[in-house]
Amino acid sequence: HITARLLSFSEDKTKYLCSVWVEKVHGYGSATPPLPAGTQIDIEVNKTLLEMSDLKSSRLLNEGNIIELKISSRKHISSKSSLPSWRAIRIY
Repeated sequence: HITARLLSFSEDKTKYLCSVWVEKVHGYGSATPPLPAGTQIDIEVNKTLLEMSDLKSSRLLNEGNIIELKISSRKHISSKSSLPSWRAIRIY
């Protein structure tokens, strides 16, 4: 669970790819790799997840916005993959 500043994003048919600056880490799951505040990471946000949240994409996805997310690490992603190693599983 993190609070992050949205740096940039791109969109395809099913997801947004967001680059964020981690402002605060609220907690870790038992299998989550360490993620310190002050780190820039890329996160995949499924459009369905965004539609289920109370926030609209036009309000959430503005560069510079502060967003709060529960994220999950992707295990077994090869270094050659273009997928981000993190994905959003909940938007607060």
